[in-house]
Amino acid sequence: MLINLLSNAIKYNRPNGKVVLSVKIIDDRVHIAVRDTGRGIPLELQSRLFTSFDRLGAEMSSIEGAGVGLVITKRMTEAMKGRLGFESTEGQGSIFWVDFPLCNPRAVPTAPSPQHLPKEPDGDKPIVLYIEDSQINVRLMSHIFSKLPELELRDAHTAEMGIDIARNQATTLILMDINLPGIDGYTALKLLKNHPRTAHIPVIAVSANVMAGDAERGLAAGFVAYIAKPFDIPNFYKTLAQIMQLDFQIAQSSTNKQR
Repeated sequence: MLINLLSNAIKYNRPNGKVVLSVKIIDDRVHIAVRDTGRGIPLELQSRLFTSFDRLGAEMSSIEGAGVGLVITKRMTEAMKGRLGFESTEGQGSIFWVDFPLCNPRAVPTAPSPQHLPKEPDGDKPIVLYIEDSQINVRLMSHIFSKLPELELRDAHTAEMGIDIARNQATTLILMDINLPGIDGYTALKLLKNHPRTAHIPVIAVSANVMAGDAERGLAAGFVAYIAKPFDIPNFYKTLAQIMQLDFQIAQSSTNKQR
């Protein structure tokens, strides 16, 4: 969200202009504001600001954009029980702000205890591969896995790269975005399922595709779970532990039968 607000403050600024980021606590909320010295938004256009694909005339300029950044930022803010607002004066600049309720440190969810998660036969850390082209999402996932020190997270920026890693390294679980450059997540899933070295690896879809039927389609295609972005981290931990435990139990059961 802040990357989007800061990017806009720079793109729509004036030469030698300024961007100021401020953070402060107001009562029981944290308030984050991005102020710029740009052209500002005319009053008659401000009601259209959060309309998808409406760039308020900027599409006729050399400034790049698709007109959805603020819409996504607003939805993400509200999904985390926050608020987004702005003040703008034509010719003087704009202030965009978000604020969120302060959390109770005692209520912050913790990761599940990793000793219940499966280990590789050789005692090494189980490898979880995250196939995702967005570096922001990769950084977020790295932070999440920092709470699980007994798991090793690796990432690949394309499906092709991820498939190669999965075929050549002992991968326990794959997390995969759907909209990837090159081949998409569904095609990659088929390739994984059709190769003897990767057919057994459970694959979780982690996708921003949240239209009606997307999750059902993903599960029908063979994903063991479908997690929509932005996702609930405690539920993500729960799903991760359940699937890895389930995969481990199946492997144990299969081994016992072979014996």
